[in-house]
Amino acid sequence: MDLNYIAGFFDGEGTIGLHPYPTTNCGQCNEEILQQMRDFVGLGEVYVQREAQGKWRKCFQWKIGGKNAIRFLEMIAPHLVLKKAQAEFLLSKRGLFEKGLRRTDELVAARKEASSELKRMKR
Repeated sequence: MDLNYIAGFFDGEGTIGLHPYPTTNCGQCNEEILQQMRDFVGLGEVYVQREAQGKWRKCFQWKIGGKNAIRFLEMIAPHLVLKKAQAEFLLSKRGLFEKGLRRTDELVAARKEASSELKRMKR
């Protein structure tokens, strides 16, 4: 396991979002690989996203939120290809999500604009 592998996996299966704080998610039916990646970086939690139902297999989600999502993106951004621009954009906005910031109208507007821009980048 290494950061190149994790970044490649995340490029194909992961998402980067602001809900309203930075989040990264990666879904997979193989819990073991998600747990190995989680253990390697030491961040986030792996949980059941959907139980097996009919023809659908049980699915798992590896989710990292807040400052840990920023840490994770700092680790893998140099190795990303498809999601590199999204990761670099969110990292450039990390100051909007620092602990202890006073919630002002300007801060809320800046966070909303960052979220909108990130969504546009996904198209």
